[in-house]
Amino acid sequence: MLIRIFFIFLFFIFSASYSFADKPENNIIRREQAVLYQAQEALKNKSFHKASNLLSEYINKNPGSKNSLIWYALGNALYMSQNLEKALSAYEKGFKIDPGSYNLCINIAKTSYDLKQFFKAGEFFEKSFNLTNSKNRELLFQAGTAYYQGKNLEKAGAALKKAVSDQKQSKTEWLRLYIHICLELKEWKEAEITLEKFLNKNPGDIQYWKILANTRLNRKNYKEAAAALEIAYSIKTPSSKEWEELANLYFHLNFPLKAARTLEKAYGKKPDAKQCEKLSSAFAEAQRKEKAIKYINLAIEQTPCADIYYKKGQLCYEWGVWKKAVKSFQNCIKLNPDKDMAYLLLGYCALEIEDYDLACKSFLSASKKAKYKKQALDGLELCKPTESDLSD
Repeated sequence: MLIRIFFIFLFFIFSASYSFADKPENNIIRREQAVLYQAQEALKNKSFHKASNLLSEYINKNPGSKNSLIWYALGNALYMSQNLEKALSAYEKGFKIDPGSYNLCINIAKTSYDLKQFFKAGEFFEKSFNLTNSKNRELLFQAGTAYYQGKNLEKAGAALKKAVSDQKQSKTEWLRLYIHICLELKEWKEAEITLEKFLNKNPGDIQYWKILANTRLNRKNYKEAAAALEIAYSIKTPSSKEWEELANLYFHLNFPLKAARTLEKAYGKKPDAKQCEKLSSAFAEAQRKEKAIKYINLAIEQTPCADIYYKKGQLCYEWGVWKKAVKSFQNCIKLNPDKDMAYLLLGYCALEIEDYDLACKSFLSASKKAKYKKQALDGLELCKPTESDLSD
């Protein structure tokens, strides 16, 4: 991710009210003042090569000069000549003379960044931050950006953590970059905290609500993850797949009714047979019998196969709707005579409605299969009418 750096480059140009004599700490001697003035005039006329030649010639003749401003001016002239490597060298020599110079430090940072020397750029942006009384946190963001582009995630994260530590001063772009660094480092807790700060400033950013949900999933905070998705989907209607993913999360949380209702949103007004089966199962788990039967019937209308009839039979069996269960198992067996368990369950349902002939036939069919033989034989014993049945 590329982050644009907003940086005001400090050119060496006099204003009408400024002269080097105003800064005695620079210890400007008369010759230095003269060459700096000449260099300034050349810069005004965009004669960048002339300016750099004047300053270089002076340095060659006066190698012992300890005036950092000479190097600063040379660096600016070289920078404007697009000679970035030499400009950086000039700034560094000046900074060695005056390590407290913010102007030299920030220009080292900026020029290093332009040269794609990202680690050095990051270091000097941080040094620039420490040299300012105002503690401009923008410099920490620039440091983090440089480290990030240099693929030093740990240093980038450390710089940006400082940048965003003051919630009032932290900007959206700072938070955004720090979030992505935390995610890359798999620092889920820090990512979640920062995402919450970001969303306090940008509550309508649906993408970051989704990122927050995924971060919470990584922390196994499933309920909070679902809450984040609910907010995201209240801002913009999600896709069918996204609704289905939220439904699966509700299933994981053991919220079957929420899951079922979310699946209804996912599948719309005309769900296909498989979707109807899933809806039926969801509503059955939520103990919503009418809805479960409604959707299994819709599945049968579209695909009247043995498996779906069997599922309907199971639902009716579990809820004691015996006659409908009998009919469903009979339809299942008609379509697939090898559905062994259907015979056994049909037998039990037939017993409940006291259809002993049907029960007996069903258990006999089930007893031919080794898997259900014992249960079927036990069922046959139940087919014999009791004395009370005979007296009736």
